[in-house]
Amino acid sequence: MLALIALIFQGNKVVNIVVVSAGKVDLLVGAMYWSCVWRLACVVTVFEDNCGLGAMRRSLHLIQGKRFVACFLYLTYSILISLSSRMSLVQAMSSSVVWRTFSGCLFILLMSIVYLIGFVLQTFFYFACKAHHHESIDRLQLSEHIGSYLGEDVPLIGNIWLEPIEAH
Repeated sequence: MLALIALIFQGNKVVNIVVVSAGKVDLLVGAMYWSCVWRLACVVTVFEDNCGLGAMRRSLHLIQGKRFVACFLYLTYSILISLSSRMSLVQAMSSSVVWRTFSGCLFILLMSIVYLIGFVLQTFFYFACKAHHHESIDRLQLSEHIGSYLGEDVPLIGNIWLEPIEAH
């Protein structure tokens, strides 16, 4: 539709600028929405038996009614990552090797914390979406499902690194 309008008004630069700007905004909003759906699908994959396209369909269903909240969380999380990245880059540009090494380690620690907070926020958002759709949260079933990822501990006997490897 936007391409058709641009073809009709080829000579008018103002219309072309408006059409291109509208196309960029549409692309940005669409990418942000699908990124929110994808992030929620990652949580659905962990907490439910859905995976792949089934998880995407499930997250599309869950995100209905909470689209603005999802986009707000995504924007806030993206801005937090961007600010922390720029803060560390500005500090590292004008300093000694020792300070750059220290700021690099601090940056890794900061980004680890930011990513962990993001995972927690995604999980909270998943449960908020389930509550919005009046779906029950069976804690016992959820505990068993999450516990299945742990498996059973198998104690190591001896030093396995020094054992000879047999060729087949």
